[in-house]
Order: sequence, then C-alpha cells, then structure tokens
Amino acid sequence: MSRSGRSKQILSGVLSRLRYALVLATALLALAAPMAQAATWDFAADFPGVVYPNTNAQNPNGAWSYGWETWLNPTPQGDFSPFVRFGYNPAYPITPYWDNNNSPDTGSIWKNLWGGTLFGVKLGEVSLNPGPGAVCTVARWTSPLAGMVSISGAFGSGDKNPENYYIYVNNSLVWYRNSSNTEEFSLTQTVSVGDHIDFIVGGNNMFGNTPLAAAIDPAPLPGAVWLLGSGLLGLAGLGRRFKRN
Repeated sequence: MSRSGRSKQILSGVLSRLRYALVLATALLALAAPMAQAATWDFAADFPGVVYPNTNAQNPNGAWSYGWETWLNPTPQGDFSPFVRFGYNPAYPITPYWDNNNSPDTGSIWKNLWGGTLFGVKLGEVSLNPGPGAVCTVARWTSPLAGMVSISGAFGSGDKNPENYYIYVNNSLVWYRNSSNTEEFSLTQTVSVGDHIDFIVGGNNMFGNTPLAAAIDPAPLPGAVWLLGSGLLGLAGLGRRFKRN
C-alpha cells in the first residue's frame, strides 16, 4: 500500500471514531440554542404596579408568585400559600403590594415607586416583609423551561435586625444566611418544567423589610462543551478535504 493510501486509511479510522462524539456535540449545541435565546426573569422589574393604579395585577404573575409560609424553628415548612390582595399603601400612594388582606397578617411583598428610601427599601426595589408571627414571606419562581439556570442577586439589609434568608429549590435548601447585612448569592441549578425556586425571608424578626434583587437566566453550556463541538466540526471539515485529495 502506498504512503498516500496508508494516510487515508488512518484518517478514515480516526474520523469513524469521532463520528459518535460529533453527533453528541451537535445535539448539545442544538439544545443550547433555544436556552441562549430565552428571556431573563428579573424579580424587581417583573413586579406589577409600574402604572398607577394597576388593576390587572395577577398572582401568579408570569413565572413569579408572591406568598407566605409558616416557619417552625429553624426552617420554613414548605406550605406555600399565595397572597390574595393587590393594593397600594395609602400613606405612600405609589407603593404597590401583595398581601393576605390582614386575615391573618402574614406579611407582604411591596415595591418602592414613591421615591427616596422607605423603611430601608430604595426606589425601584421590592421588599419581602414578613408578618408578626412565625411566618416567612416568599417570592417563588416556577420554571417554564427545562435545563440549567443561573440564579444571582442579593438579599438587602433593609431596616431590621438580623434576619433569615433562604433559597429553596423544590423544598430543598440550596442557600442560607442569617444576617443584618446585604448578602449576595450566585449559583446554578438544573430545573425541569414546573420546578420552583423560592426566595424566603422570615422566622426571626417580624415586620422587617428585606429588599430582594433576583435574576434567573438560562445558563449556557460550559465552555469546554462549546470548544469540543467546534473542534469536532473542524475535524469533520478537515476530513472532507482529505477525502477530496
């Protein structure tokens, strides 16, 4: 066999071993494309009440729900209940909120559109404000997609003493702090359609306001996967050039 023939035979063998990996890489790239184009969910930006008065507020509001849970030391109990009333604070008219109609008082979630800083909540921030008893305030995100998401943001210091901050995924604790300071978080999580991520404040200091900044984004595939796919596609092109020679 000539040297040229042996070279083509070796190359053919290498390419055959790479075909399966190429198919896998192409599938991963195809799956990643819709995720990369999906929208970002921003807790503060998505909160209703930008236009006053807003009579069309809904709970759930897209992927977000606003509610409360009971708290039994040391954790929330996972018995999420949505708030039932949407309104505006009469003392500060442009402060939309969700609450439980004070029967019983299970806290509220509200947004400062009035101006300045109210109770440690800056203009444009949304506060989780637990009720007077053993309850927690909950901002829930329900996943409309399947894949990996990034979860980033912070629980703010607000106007209170140390408070409990929790992040749960399907009632499993993934992040916790007890603090009177701003506490940032950044994590990734694999989710299925219908899974829920709960941002929770409470169980420690009643009526304390805690501004929450939270963004959830579809997470891109790791860089190594993209490099693998690109490299394999390049090898496939190289193989085609060899075959033509």
